[in-house]
Amino acid sequence: MNMIDDASFTEQRALGGDAEIEMEENAEYANEIGLTFGYKKGDIFQLIVDVAWDGKRKNVYDVTRKESLQGSAMVSGKQFPKEIEFIDIDGDDARPVNAMKFREDMSIDRLYAQLSWSSGCCTSLRGVQMNSALVRRLRDVQYARLKRCHKYDDYRTQVGFVEMYKYLRDFSTDLDWAEDASLRRHSGLPYQMWSDFDDNRRQGKLPIFTYSLMGLFLVMLFVSLGLNGWLLESLAVNPMAGPSATTLTMLGAKNSGLIVNDNQAWRLASPMFIQAGFVDCVFNLIALWFVGRAVEKHHGTFASVMIYLVSGFGGIVVSTIFVPELITVGASAGIMGLSGACLADILRNLKVLYGKSSTDTDHVYRHGWVFLWLIIELATLTFLGIAPFVDNFTQWSAVLYGFLCSFATVPGISTTILNVKQSRTTKRLAILVRFLGLLLPFLAVLGSSVLLFGSFRVSSPCPACRHLSCVPFPPWAEMHSRWWYCDDCGGISADARFDKNAGVFDMLTLQCPDGDSVNVDISRFGTSDQEFLSNQLPNICRADCASPYN
Repeated sequence: MNMIDDASFTEQRALGGDAEIEMEENAEYANEIGLTFGYKKGDIFQLIVDVAWDGKRKNVYDVTRKESLQGSAMVSGKQFPKEIEFIDIDGDDARPVNAMKFREDMSIDRLYAQLSWSSGCCTSLRGVQMNSALVRRLRDVQYARLKRCHKYDDYRTQVGFVEMYKYLRDFSTDLDWAEDASLRRHSGLPYQMWSDFDDNRRQGKLPIFTYSLMGLFLVMLFVSLGLNGWLLESLAVNPMAGPSATTLTMLGAKNSGLIVNDNQAWRLASPMFIQAGFVDCVFNLIALWFVGRAVEKHHGTFASVMIYLVSGFGGIVVSTIFVPELITVGASAGIMGLSGACLADILRNLKVLYGKSSTDTDHVYRHGWVFLWLIIELATLTFLGIAPFVDNFTQWSAVLYGFLCSFATVPGISTTILNVKQSRTTKRLAILVRFLGLLLPFLAVLGSSVLLFGSFRVSSPCPACRHLSCVPFPPWAEMHSRWWYCDDCGGISADARFDKNAGVFDMLTLQCPDGDSVNVDISRFGTSDQEFLSNQLPNICRADCASPYN
């Protein structure tokens, strides 16, 4: 929208009784800020009468302009001295005289600071004459914010991801209404009521993709349990309280050898909908309910689907390259991608979410909790990523993909209302950012896919990377008493020698994961039970093999 660069006003019309009432109310609200005008170089500017206070003044009166006309402050009850001396801000005069601060000026300061992420603004531009059109726009924004608070009683008390996005949407609506009101005022167009403008923008979006995804997760969880004979593996095998690796592989889990050697490229997509177990599923559903719904309502269903698929697919490709030996599922990858988009939205709108506000002083506290819960969610899913079948390489690659995609799907809140004219450079930069949000994820997915299928190796280019995706836990416990293990000792085989005289197995020839063979004295077990001995093979492997990894 083109910005108006002067303060000339034409007579404005209003259609309908309610619109006329609101137009007069808005004009009265604007008059309360005490706008006065003067000419400078052919343009009309607001004459700012700013009052200094650097801690050396005797009295500083925090009043409204109406109170200043009455000669006393209703809040403090102070009577003004007969003569109030206003000090030139640019001067070095440090005389201890009386001064006056108008609350309306300070509220404009706070709004400008919130939009520009600065410590001061219009009335704090010491001694500078200011364009009144900008002041009037800011006053219109304040008017819209007050109307919103009056219309929605619980507007200042709600906390959550959905509410944070609602705040961003509503703030953007109020800024757009203020720009539209300015254009109508200067063009002589009929006044549009704020409530009508808000109702047109307030069409809710049903997060059908999030709800469908939650249902699909539950279906796939019970399908995996059915394929596993309705049995849960021990927590040492699957700490997510779910099926075995064989069942997950059968269902479509990431298996690098099958993807490359057997041309099962579909396994780069299928893990996005498979759950490792009940624990994994519960945390994924919680994250979808709080973060997924909010992102979809803000970005839209199509954009959310693209963020989920691109981040999930890209994360699985990266995992296949760097940790090919791990069998993993990636439902949490797409969710981490949506969380990355949410993180990008917060960072792009920091000044709106955490800047000072003229009408709502506790929004920083509310949005601070939202940011804290997002960090907790990312930390929780990262902790789950150190367990078997869930992969941190997949998850954090997805966060990066989702972060980038967010720039392409929804632009940040525009604060062009602060500028008289928006430069071409600013417009081109905004277009470039959105273009890069599309281009960079595409190039990253394409490049990693070429690397995977063009020069795939059985071993990872980063052998130590597996320890970022799977960590034996708890690390302080003894080897035989940990909750889960991340080595390759679970699938080894061995030949046992039976001592007929003693009636027990006394020697074991173990095939270690790294390919070496070792002979282990097992006479200490004093057993002839093959099943017992088979269950002890992983512990024997960890104790006697030089390396428990292949």
